[in-house]
Amino acid sequence: MNFVRAFSVKFFLYPRRKKAPDKVPIYMRVTVNRKKCEVFLAEYADPVKWDDSKGRIKNPNRLEAHVNNKLLDVESKVVSRKYELERANKPVTAKDVVQIFKGRKKAEDITLLAFAQQVILEKEANRQEITYPVVYHYKQMKNKLELYLKSIKSQDILLRDFKRLHVAGFEHFMLTSIVETLNQPLRRNTVSKHLTKLRATLNRAVVAEIILVNPFQGFRIKLEKTQRRFLSKVELELLSKHPLSGNEALIRVRDAFVFSCYTGLRYGDARHLKASSVKEDSDGRLWIMTTQLKTGDPVEIPMLSKAREVYDKYATYRAQTGYVLNMPSNQKVNRHLTEIARLLDLPGKLTHHSARHTFSITVMLENGIDLKVLSRMLGHSSLSSTQVYGKITRTLLSAVAKKVDSEEG
Repeated sequence: MNFVRAFSVKFFLYPRRKKAPDKVPIYMRVTVNRKKCEVFLAEYADPVKWDDSKGRIKNPNRLEAHVNNKLLDVESKVVSRKYELERANKPVTAKDVVQIFKGRKKAEDITLLAFAQQVILEKEANRQEITYPVVYHYKQMKNKLELYLKSIKSQDILLRDFKRLHVAGFEHFMLTSIVETLNQPLRRNTVSKHLTKLRATLNRAVVAEIILVNPFQGFRIKLEKTQRRFLSKVELELLSKHPLSGNEALIRVRDAFVFSCYTGLRYGDARHLKASSVKEDSDGRLWIMTTQLKTGDPVEIPMLSKAREVYDKYATYRAQTGYVLNMPSNQKVNRHLTEIARLLDLPGKLTHHSARHTFSITVMLENGIDLKVLSRMLGHSSLSSTQVYGKITRTLLSAVAKKVDSEEG
């Protein structure tokens, strides 16, 4: 058996590549016979809490305990791999141990789906910077990619064999294949979002020197201009009071939609809103104080009276579950909203995101709320993100006309 004379595994911080003063990357150094190899473990630590002698975080909280457990698991796997090589009577080098631990293959053997999964795992490991929706969209892209490959009679494909014609084929597949839950193909902009995620994944492969050129090079990802559907004041009033034939499922979805019309919350933020995120101030006003799933940014929203009505309506559900609203999946919500729009004879396509547009335009801007205030309530980090809601409606034009008339009169 080929035994190694000197072998060590050490975890250490690399301050020169820190993300922030309290966020320094953790590296692993494997040393075999005085030759070493180092690798980033996609984890970070606060140097104040780092025990360099033990290679662990001191007095860890729950998240930090997860990091410590990961380091323990990594160390165990590295040592196991070292013994496996010795038992097989194969030469052991620090580079060999690290490469085996990372599961690396030769560049020409790496497949598209395997690399896509690797990118997803890296993003999941960096949840301090990567939000849940981003990871979710990468997973959705990978699922669509699997379906496309099956359509061309392939379980997977080598990264180096994925060419420009496959990019075009993937796009065509998504634009023409019926999605069972939607009973129609994906829309152009949804397809473009999946293509954007795939392009970013392949860019990572270029950076990693697995492929030389991204097959998306020169490929134009198209976007369609869409009309942002929102409800007028009359439509919102009609929707709020309609009996909806007494259908409980439709009523729950309608109530959640109305709640978002008066708070501006996205679907994910509304569905996951907990009772603990609603605080009462000294004046008795309820405030929604939460963190946005999409951006990870905090948001503070004063609850308007119409939203308070919905909030109070579901007091029993809130007490039982800890959540403010009783909402099904996004697809089911939008399916029910389509049925609601049909019952009320509302024109255009109604989705839950229409509530955010309704809040911005009908509830805020048409009531004279400044765009900067709206930006704060929507949780936007820049005013430019809010300006897309600055639609000039007839109501706004009429208000301007009345104001001019009164001043001229």
